[in-house]
Amino acid sequence: MKALELNESYHHLPQIWSDMIIFEQTHRENLIGLILRIISTFFQMGETSELSNLSQTFSEIGWKVWEIIEGQDVEREKKITWTGQMLGDLITISIKTGEPQKAYTILKKLLRSPQDVLGVPGIESLKLLLETAISQNNSVICLVTIHSV
Repeated sequence: MKALELNESYHHLPQIWSDMIIFEQTHRENLIGLILRIISTFFQMGETSELSNLSQTFSEIGWKVWEIIEGQDVEREKKITWTGQMLGDLITISIKTGEPQKAYTILKKLLRSPQDVLGVPGIESLKLLLETAISQNNSVICLVTIHSV
């Protein structure tokens, strides 16, 4: 997967995600984290306008990861634990695909149960969230984001 990122072969990622689903590998925390990291890097490079279909697919993958982790069985022995990096990547993905409400949902997760998250999101993700809230005149999210930093 590192080769995908190094070679900027992002168009292979949807097939890899599909294979992860087919072979039931969506419970592997390291793979999930890497997928989110690569997608987030794709959006940070500003390639969204060139490959809008790929951007939409990445948005769907990102939110599916959210649903998988949030929908885990609490009785499951080996659960995926959110990391700040993973949530920061999801915030970036949500905002860059024009879905700030999803980013706000992720922020609520960070605020309501910080004990369930290892680490904190990167400053770039929080900065992007704050800029989006300011552009939308969403003062509540601005205050919460500033408080989080």
